[in-house]
Amino acid sequence: MAENIVPRLILRFTQHLRDNHTPDSFLSAIQEAEGMLELLHDLCKMGGAMHSVMTRALTNPQLYKNLTDISNAVKKYKAEKGKKPYPETSKENYLQAVNSMEVPSNIPKHLKDCTALQNEIIHKTFLDELVFWSVKYEFPQKIVTLLLSMLPFQDYKEPFTRAFVQHYSRISMALTNTEHPDTLSNRVVHISVQLFSNETLAVKMADEMQLLHVMVVSLLNMIENILIPSTIGEPDQNFHMVVNCSHRTLVLNCYWPIVSDFINVLSHKAIAERFLRDHTLLKYWMVFLSYFAGMNLNIRELTQHVEFEPNTYYAAFSTELEACAAPMWQMISHCKAKENIKLTSSLLEVSMTHLQDWFDALNVSDNPDPYQISFHLPLHRYFAVFLSQAVRKQEATVAQFEITEDFFKRLMVHPLAIQVANCEIHAGMWVRNGLQIRGQAMTYVQSHFCNSMVDPDLFTLQLCGSQLDPDYYVHKLFDRFSVMDWITIAPKHRNSHLDEEKELPLLEGALTLLLMILNCRQHLGLSDREILQTELVTQLCANDKTHSQLIDLVPDKTGLTGPGKDFEDILKQVADYKEPVFESGAMQQGMYTPKAEVWAKHYDPLHVILRAVHKRDIQSAMDRYTTYVKNSNKFSGTTSPWPPFQPLKPVHKEFASLRRVLHCKTLHGIVFTILYKSLSSQSLAEPPIYLALQLLDMAVDCPNFGHRKRSESLDRVLDKEFEGWFPSNYVLPNLRHTIKEVIVPKPVIPRTRVASATANADQLLNSLLNDEVFVLVSSTGLLAGGAGLVTEALAGGNHGAITQDTGDDNSEVSEDDSMDTSDADTTASQSTVSLTTTPTPIHSSVQAPAPTPIQQSPLHTSLLGATPKTRGSTPSVESPPTTDIVEVNESILSLLVKLHSKLSGKENSYKPPTKPQKEEGMRVGGGAYYIKSFLDKVARSSPECNRYLEGICHVHHDQSDGPSTEKDSITEKRRKARERQQKLLEQFASSQKKFMEKALEADVVEEGGDKTQSQGQGEEAEAKPIEYDCVICGQSSSSTEDHPMGMVVLLQATSVLGHRSQNPDNCCLPVKDGMTLYQGNLCSAVHDVRLSTLQKYFDDASCLQAVSIGWEGGVHTQTCGHCLHIQCYKSYMQSLRTEQIHMTQNLAVEKGEFTCPLCRQLSNAVLPCTPLPTHVTREAVAKETNMCQVAKQLAAVMNKDQPIPSSSPLTHAMGSIMEDISNATYPRFTNYCKTQCPENLFLFIYSVARSNLELELVRRGGNLVSATDKVPKRSCIGALLDVLSMHCRIVVKLPLLPRWSKLTQIYSDKDKKSVASEKKEVPLLYHDVVAMLLQFVLSLPQPLHKDQFLCIVKSVFSLLYIQALAIISCKFPEGERIAWQENGRRWRAESEVFTLEGLMSYVITVLSPSWLYLDADMLPGIAICQAVWSPLSVESAIQLQCLPYLRVAALLQHYMFKENLPPCPSEDMEFEVLVNYLGLCRQDMVGDSSHTRQTAYSLRCLQFAHSDPKSVIKVWCEELNKFVNKQQQTGKNFLMYNPTYYLPRLLGLPPNYDEIFQYYRKKQCHVCCQVPKEPAVCLVCGTLVCLKTDCCRQQNLLESMQHAINCGAGTALYLGINSSTVIIIRNQRACAWGSLYLDSHGEEDRDLRRGKPLYLSKERFRMLEQLWRTMTIDHSCKRWMWHNNRL
Repeated sequence: MAENIVPRLILRFTQHLRDNHTPDSFLSAIQEAEGMLELLHDLCKMGGAMHSVMTRALTNPQLYKNLTDISNAVKKYKAEKGKKPYPETSKENYLQAVNSMEVPSNIPKHLKDCTALQNEIIHKTFLDELVFWSVKYEFPQKIVTLLLSMLPFQDYKEPFTRAFVQHYSRISMALTNTEHPDTLSNRVVHISVQLFSNETLAVKMADEMQLLHVMVVSLLNMIENILIPSTIGEPDQNFHMVVNCSHRTLVLNCYWPIVSDFINVLSHKAIAERFLRDHTLLKYWMVFLSYFAGMNLNIRELTQHVEFEPNTYYAAFSTELEACAAPMWQMISHCKAKENIKLTSSLLEVSMTHLQDWFDALNVSDNPDPYQISFHLPLHRYFAVFLSQAVRKQEATVAQFEITEDFFKRLMVHPLAIQVANCEIHAGMWVRNGLQIRGQAMTYVQSHFCNSMVDPDLFTLQLCGSQLDPDYYVHKLFDRFSVMDWITIAPKHRNSHLDEEKELPLLEGALTLLLMILNCRQHLGLSDREILQTELVTQLCANDKTHSQLIDLVPDKTGLTGPGKDFEDILKQVADYKEPVFESGAMQQGMYTPKAEVWAKHYDPLHVILRAVHKRDIQSAMDRYTTYVKNSNKFSGTTSPWPPFQPLKPVHKEFASLRRVLHCKTLHGIVFTILYKSLSSQSLAEPPIYLALQLLDMAVDCPNFGHRKRSESLDRVLDKEFEGWFPSNYVLPNLRHTIKEVIVPKPVIPRTRVASATANADQLLNSLLNDEVFVLVSSTGLLAGGAGLVTEALAGGNHGAITQDTGDDNSEVSEDDSMDTSDADTTASQSTVSLTTTPTPIHSSVQAPAPTPIQQSPLHTSLLGATPKTRGSTPSVESPPTTDIVEVNESILSLLVKLHSKLSGKENSYKPPTKPQKEEGMRVGGGAYYIKSFLDKVARSSPECNRYLEGICHVHHDQSDGPSTEKDSITEKRRKARERQQKLLEQFASSQKKFMEKALEADVVEEGGDKTQSQGQGEEAEAKPIEYDCVICGQSSSSTEDHPMGMVVLLQATSVLGHRSQNPDNCCLPVKDGMTLYQGNLCSAVHDVRLSTLQKYFDDASCLQAVSIGWEGGVHTQTCGHCLHIQCYKSYMQSLRTEQIHMTQNLAVEKGEFTCPLCRQLSNAVLPCTPLPTHVTREAVAKETNMCQVAKQLAAVMNKDQPIPSSSPLTHAMGSIMEDISNATYPRFTNYCKTQCPENLFLFIYSVARSNLELELVRRGGNLVSATDKVPKRSCIGALLDVLSMHCRIVVKLPLLPRWSKLTQIYSDKDKKSVASEKKEVPLLYHDVVAMLLQFVLSLPQPLHKDQFLCIVKSVFSLLYIQALAIISCKFPEGERIAWQENGRRWRAESEVFTLEGLMSYVITVLSPSWLYLDADMLPGIAICQAVWSPLSVESAIQLQCLPYLRVAALLQHYMFKENLPPCPSEDMEFEVLVNYLGLCRQDMVGDSSHTRQTAYSLRCLQFAHSDPKSVIKVWCEELNKFVNKQQQTGKNFLMYNPTYYLPRLLGLPPNYDEIFQYYRKKQCHVCCQVPKEPAVCLVCGTLVCLKTDCCRQQNLLESMQHAINCGAGTALYLGINSSTVIIIRNQRACAWGSLYLDSHGEEDRDLRRGKPLYLSKERFRMLEQLWRTMTIDHSCKRWMWHNNRL
């Protein structure tokens, strides 16, 4: 059945595709065929048997022929009149579609028989036709999936591959013409990568179907259709064609699938060898590369800024990297063995041929247009890379390739032009071309491009330097940088190509490039391991890097794998790993920092420059080096040390001839000129000096290549004719050779100059576009003129014909500028000038005879002052040519000796070594140190040079014995002045630092500005008002009723306290099935249940005063410590509303948000500072008064009505802040009563105070141990208590006298008692004692007296103590309780001495009549198992029960009375320290023995206001008994309240992130019961939520926001499962905080892109937990954004 049905299903599908073969019906056709495609997909899923049927149906030619034959099919169909039969129509549609498919044009003749390249395509199977329709329909996803689903079957895979290759050329045409190249490219590569990754199959396709030819021809066809004429050089002499970089083929990367497949097949060694052996393929490939050579040509703008900056360079760089460089590296990977030298040679021969053709097509000359540059030279780079590979890895020689000198000269033209342009770009000479030209210079050296671009170009220059004449090479290099005009002995010069300020940067660039050519050895002999080490060191020296940054920044070879196996090993050798740390509150990832030995041995400034994309990287590396040498005491100078260039190192023998450059006379002459001009210059530029000195140093280290001495040396030489300056081609003789006189051309001032016409605009644009980008090498220029002046007067060395022209004003020399010379014959006496005297040239003007027309060659014309034509220049009229003679009388060594004196600031500072010295291990120092080091090396290397130096220094020493000249004294004075200035600057910086530190301390407003009053001061005194500094107006004033001051605060709702648990063990996030999440008794749940249960049995008014709220949605207040006037604050807010500044600062100004005007912290309110009344102050020490009297005073105060304060700005501000506090949280967290009542408001107010005090305890670690070390400098709790107290007294006005009477039992008003007894009030023993304390304190008039405060604390503590005894007695077994009751009967009521046993006995006796102990009596078995309660254990339990109350009371006393908290050495001493601090411990108690101290210390703190404590206790207990007898279990549960909670904690997380990811990525949401697309887990409670989806929306809020309100009062910490990132929600804001999981190198893997194993960072977890606890998330996270309810 299947054999008959499946072929007809496929036939019907192909007929459907034929019927809709027009492009406008493609989409609808696929949509209509979805049912058929799903059926075919289902058939493929039915197993092997159906796969076989499908394969036979698709690949059987006979079946295809039978089903598609028109003659057979027409007979079965009856056509309507006037219409053709359907089979015939279908066939016509098919043929029309086949003929409309484009194929590449210009197919080579020898490939006409290639099936894939033929114009006519023949389909033999259904598979062939389906592949055709896939191409035609641009690879619909469902058809692609269907065709790929059967690839595992070998009998299908090869036919499918053949069909794919058969249509490959047509695929390339489809890529060019499609409107959706990205989609089509991805689908093509999705197929091809699975086919061509099979080496056997790929080789078969290459052999049988000429796959390589098809690919190369397809690429050529794509590129040949977008060619334009090249404009390099002279257009009329340029016959080269180049790609159009703005064409969509390049811009949209349409070529990428073909190139990707080409790289894929070249990864197979067998195919790569076939490619390299086939000269035809190599020829086609080089033609392909030649089309990219010189693309994206840049022409320097000279007059005006470019109007539109092109962005074509993106396409140009990516095309060369992907289409040219990537295949090159794949070929190179197969040319490592020596036996493959033929393959390398074959490619080199073809590349040389096409390079020569390219040179001819462009008519390349030695002097290209300096105003044109292209960064793209793929032919050059192929030649360079393969030649390097042949020499280094395959033992070839350069000579065996028979390369001509002319070829090398033309080869170096364009790579050198790129280096010149780089320097010009970063010197600001291309500023009018816009920022895109800088982008090209940056991309050229970027890590992903440098291996394929700058490194081959540098090697090309090295190769040419090793093969060309050194003098020609050096002269050409400096000439192309346009600095040859600067390299002159003449006192004045004119540069026809450069402005004066551009000369030194380009000179520095030329010297740097030359040093790189000589000592950068990537292609000169370094092994792969050494190259990798160099790259790692370079990156680490610039900045500390993460592991992933190092992998990304280490240069890679495109198309090959990343860093090799040696990466980790080398990294361990050169770098130390730094664990992730927290600096300035910011999270840092794991970093690698260079070891000390890296700075000492491996730091190479040249390579840093070579790889630096930004100038700051170069400076950063040098700064870090300076820090190292100073910290290691290797350098102590006040100036910066010179760069520690690496010494000359060996290179491959084939390139050793490159070092001839170091001994050439031209280089020595250039160095001589640089040193001479540096010595005579008033502003000493160090870079050219140390670069030139490094060249000399390398030359001394370089072996001699054989030198010949001239028969005689002229005493008078021509300027720039450096080959005639020195007698030898070896550096040592030339160092000591003295240049006596130099003939220089006289300066000629033209009337017009091109450079000056645009100087101002260049400078302006440069300043506008100047950024921190820098390029390693820099150069520019045209041939600036001849190398010397050739006149008849110099012919044969006849100097008599030269006459002095005294009539020219330019030849006049003042006495101050002259210098003494000597005619001594000895070389040691040739330099007789004082070391501190600047050598100013003495010159005389000479008139040369006018040359004849025959003599006026281009060289002569340049020498005589003619200016060559430049781009955009105009003719100039010049004066007659003349020459000057400059008396020099210096050698390189003498110049260095004088430079040493100038740099050191000391006369005759250099002394030649008298004894043999060892080479120093690490050279560190400034200019004087390096010059001395070099001179010492020269003295050790050559006895002649040593004698010469001794002679120079001896002469100078003799001359220095005389009186110093006026110039010497001026120099010394300047040096001392600089030293004094440096010291003054250092002193000023130090003073400024101290001043800023004091100012910052002064800005911080410490609560209680005045110190605590001295102990024993009991009488009242006037308080000095505290002054505050307004951060807006800057005025200092105290807060008054009419002009109040306020503290900048941030009000936040928080549920942190509610997440405290009574379980000491931390709960962990479930990551396995079966794991449960139980967080113990959470504080919020315990108090919610307690309040709701109390409300069932008692009046709401009484219940709301018996508890506290704020555990969920409590308002936390924090301040930055800065103050301002309330009026200034109002003006500030008005300006924010009008100026809309908040729009850029993510501020909700309409909700009162603003940033502190000084520190810019987020704030949303101003808390008024209450002025103290002038007639009374809070007392730090209580008066010695009777507690009963104070209790009566308090009762009297409570019985009075509080006066309502008059309206004032202060009262308005207090009302405003209270409204802000109410609005800071959600209404659900403030209303706990069915109807609005004053008790509900009272509950909210005092709960705000408790929330802040409790959160302060959390911030301190949950206790007050070592409290003095944790006191915050910025606190607003004192001011907050004042505001809350005012509202409790004035707004709420609740009568607290009845409860005070019940507590103290000293009020005698029986009427009020009788009224109170009729109400269903909560028994006092059920009350929250902390809430009761705050109620009394906040409801009394402020400021409160200290004795009144202590009376309240003691009274409430007595209630707490009896609560503790009752709770402990309930824990006793029956026998234990009876024993305690019997042992305490000795206590007498009339006795004033308390004992623990007696008090416990009395409490048990009073509570026994009730049913409180009923459950314990009924379960004796359980009771027996409990431990025996000793007096010591009872005391410990009492202290544990009392500690939470004591901590809050101590904090309250600290903030109300400005008393410092006492130091507490340990947790065991906390109870004793706190009761003494609060004054609870009575010193007059009897029996203060050590035993009593241990077992009943808490009893010493028990004090009652009533004279009969027994009666008070009895009243409390009987009140409890009444309720317990009605509700035994409930009553006991109310009593058994545990006030001890552990610090709030986040859920514990597993060490490996994979456990979380694997569990939660497939876990269903409990709301929508679906697997979330963006799952996130709450780190506080473990709830799984759906991010960014509407599936769980509730009350118009997404699930993440709704849960944030439920769990954290608007704050939530989510762990994004798919990204490993912690997402924090703060009301309407959200931010990505970072990741808690790092890889083994301490790095994040956001969005899990790198796929690295991730491990929990405990430091980050602790930091996040601390931020959550202390509510400082808003200040630590800076990147907040409005989530707009979309998370």
